[in-house]
Amino acid sequence: MRTNVLRDNDGDYKANIEACQEEYKPYPHLQFLSPKDNALNSLEPALIAEHNKTIEELDSFAKLILSQQTFNKYKEQPDIATRTKYLRDWFGGETGNGKKKVDSAMRIFDSKDAINYPAYLAGAFDFA
Repeated sequence: MRTNVLRDNDGDYKANIEACQEEYKPYPHLQFLSPKDNALNSLEPALIAEHNKTIEELDSFAKLILSQQTFNKYKEQPDIATRTKYLRDWFGGETGNGKKKVDSAMRIFDSKDAINYPAYLAGAFDFA
């Protein structure tokens, strides 16, 4: 039976994912999935990257994941670059030790709104 393993790359895909794959090479049924881009060090930056093609798309995602008070602060940012940075910083920036990750995840889970998932995450559900 094939098993997909989702992991954050924690800013170093080579050390944290490729090395892990090498360690588990004797188990061909294991597949490790993570963004290859080191800047997408955890799930939250990967989700933000999936939604920052347009400011409208990013605003819609931010409205879904943030409280109203935090969303109002986010909307004070003048452009897509600073709004993207605001979200990344809110989720902990480079360290990923941010605020309210579980709250945001629950908002996504409870929402009827569709979101875009990173390809590596969508790949986790491909068991064929």
